[in-house]
Amino acid sequence: MDDLVCGFDDSVLDATHDSNGRVKRYSLYASKWKKKHLYYRIVNSPHDNEAEKYRVQNTVARAIKLWSDASPLTFYEAKDGQKADFVVKFIKGDHNDGYPFDGEGGIYAHAFFPQDGDVHFDNDEIWALKQENSPKKDLFIIAAHELGHSLGLGHSKVDGAVMRPKYRDIMKHKDMEKLSADDTAAIQAVYGPCPKVEYWLKDLLKRRTKPAISKRRPSTCSGPFDAMFMGADMRTYVMRGRYYWRLNEEKMIGRPQPLLIKHRWPGLPGNVNAAVTSYYTKRTYFFKGDRLWRYNNNILDSSFPIKTKGTGLPKNPDAALVWGPKNRIVIFRGKKFWVWNEFTRKVDPGFPKLIRKYWHGVPNHLDAALRWKNGITYFFKSGYYWKFEDDFEKTAKCYPRPVALYWSSCGGTSLERYGT
Repeated sequence: MDDLVCGFDDSVLDATHDSNGRVKRYSLYASKWKKKHLYYRIVNSPHDNEAEKYRVQNTVARAIKLWSDASPLTFYEAKDGQKADFVVKFIKGDHNDGYPFDGEGGIYAHAFFPQDGDVHFDNDEIWALKQENSPKKDLFIIAAHELGHSLGLGHSKVDGAVMRPKYRDIMKHKDMEKLSADDTAAIQAVYGPCPKVEYWLKDLLKRRTKPAISKRRPSTCSGPFDAMFMGADMRTYVMRGRYYWRLNEEKMIGRPQPLLIKHRWPGLPGNVNAAVTSYYTKRTYFFKGDRLWRYNNNILDSSFPIKTKGTGLPKNPDAALVWGPKNRIVIFRGKKFWVWNEFTRKVDPGFPKLIRKYWHGVPNHLDAALRWKNGITYFFKSGYYWKFEDDFEKTAKCYPRPVALYWSSCGGTSLERYGT
């Protein structure tokens, strides 16, 4: 089979042409989904156990995110009893759909075009369910490819496209964070460009939305958050009220229930304003009101907490992160930001400065900010998040996006989760 991902015949596809009559490098099927909100269900996992199915959910969600980030489509995992537009299954051999699998090797998966859209993976293959270097078949990149078919796309001839027909070609890009220009052009040719921010969201984002102080255990499906930061252990933590929880490797909020902050960081109160871990000292700083705590992992450094008076820092900051080639600590509050030197404990000269002049597209009055381990910067507010393109000093296209759809494994819609 020459290392083909799937066995579809591209002769059934439309070799679309541009306005000059030239054949485009991507191809489209004659059918597409007639709606922009799609529900899917993951039926099983390779060995059909709960822990493995959870990893499959996260991997498929990462693959779906590639397509939703580049289009007006939104995807929701169907709840029990809710009808799904397409399903994801792991099955072997002849499974009565006219396209039997051929055992290990050969064809790895196939998907059906709209209005069916089901995605099948050959369960005789050995699947890699997380980012790793191994001879196993990479579920993420193959799922991304098959989902393209499920949305109505054919194969592409362009190097770097996830819709290339051969596995060895798409495996070169198994760590991709966004679609190639060719894949993006294809999906937008079918469904149109990214949606504009609705007027009600623009109004919502003008307000300050930090959560009210509460003693109730928060839901990991809901926002906003008090703080997000990456610890010295390279794990990402989310805080809200008196509780915290961790994100897994796929940037998804894990299933364990939130835990009490005081049990992880003794002496630290709840309802912190912001948190950040130093690139240089690996110390984590927590900000609340006019006080500052510094921890070495989970041990409070001597002489802390301290007052921030005289440091130039604002009271009650909104967010903090490490950013830039010098990995400086940046503090956000309202419409402004400060660069803070942890060694002198002073704000750099010339600050504060306006967010809108240097962080184009980032809203004021943030809830949280985070520089992920891949170097990408994210900003959070009102249940939405923005990806910031450092090279261009502006937010990426097709943002903001709902936090609950892409940073948690919860079911339902974003509007249900955030009460908007």
